[in-house]
Amino acid sequence: ELFTAGIRNYLAEMQYKSATPENLYEGLQRAYDKVFPGNELRINDVMTPWFDYPGVPLVTISKTPNGLHIAQQGYARSPNVIFGVPINIATASNPNFYESSADVWLTTREMEVSQADMNKSWTDDDWIVANLRDTGYYVVNYDDNLWSFITRGLLAGHESLHFINRGRFFIDFLRFFELNMDLTPTIFLELMEYLGNERSSYVWERATEGITKLEERFQGTELHPLFLNFVQDIMSQVYEEPLLGDRDYRSEINRLSCMSNVQECLSDYLGVLTEVMANGRTEFQYGYRCNGFKTANQSVWMHFFDIALAAEAEDRIFELSSLECTRDQQILDFYLESAIDLRTNFTLSDRRQIIQSVARAHIEGYESVLNLLEEYHEKLNEV
Repeated sequence: ELFTAGIRNYLAEMQYKSATPENLYEGLQRAYDKVFPGNELRINDVMTPWFDYPGVPLVTISKTPNGLHIAQQGYARSPNVIFGVPINIATASNPNFYESSADVWLTTREMEVSQADMNKSWTDDDWIVANLRDTGYYVVNYDDNLWSFITRGLLAGHESLHFINRGRFFIDFLRFFELNMDLTPTIFLELMEYLGNERSSYVWERATEGITKLEERFQGTELHPLFLNFVQDIMSQVYEEPLLGDRDYRSEINRLSCMSNVQECLSDYLGVLTEVMANGRTEFQYGYRCNGFKTANQSVWMHFFDIALAAEAEDRIFELSSLECTRDQQILDFYLESAIDLRTNFTLSDRRQIIQSVARAHIEGYESVLNLLEEYHEKLNEV
């Protein structure tokens, strides 16, 4: 209603005239001042940065003895300018995620607010979440203390926090990670702990990207098997969960489950692969080749390799796809050596695809390609 009143002010004042954004802000300001007399909010100051600068601000929230410290800074492409940011929060003591109007406006670089200022209550041990249901155009980070309370709250009862905010935790933390921000890396692992109880495809869509990125970074380190065991504990709780039936998200759940060696997943996909081997087709709804080849024995793998070898050139790209997913080192070495064996009828493009796909598949494949380059560099030049 307030916004509508502001628009009416603007239209009444500027009808049949040329208008600028400032004229709109003046109409909105009059409407706002009527509802909130004596306020210090200047609509022009709030709106101008959003129109004049790209990107969004990063808001960081910390608990203090007297309330909260809220600060803003430039994020990603955003210049380090001051935006007018509507801050709203929910707390463990007041978990209302549907009252999304601003509790306070952040119009300076930083500010201190009390519970009275926010008109919200919280205890020393409460989680606090800002930007309810992602209604504000800004990114939120928390100090380590608040992140700890949030992760504990998720473990204690994740549905107390709205699913949109649960998903936002993961996507924001991934962006922080990619921007090399100074964050405690174990926070993301602590966020992941509750996922065994998560049944929202919205959240899983956002969590899987971060899990995948973290797995890639751990590859080749002593932490990688520990991380896979950690992910396996989570995925074993959701792999057969029917509530996560959306095709795209189900496919991601299956991929992470097989990646982390959930045996039911590996067995299911190997079963599909052998079904295709026997019947030439399957009614399985999801891509099965890579997950199936992970544990396929030499007989099964060679069956599909021979199909690729005999395929017409235009069909061979598909038939070669996912053969690199095998975890059998002998098969992997054979596959790479076939790429440089001039007796095969592979084209140069096929040979390149084999070597590149193996190098990208996993750290073992990458190391196998390096060994191939070292041992057969003269033959590779010939190829």
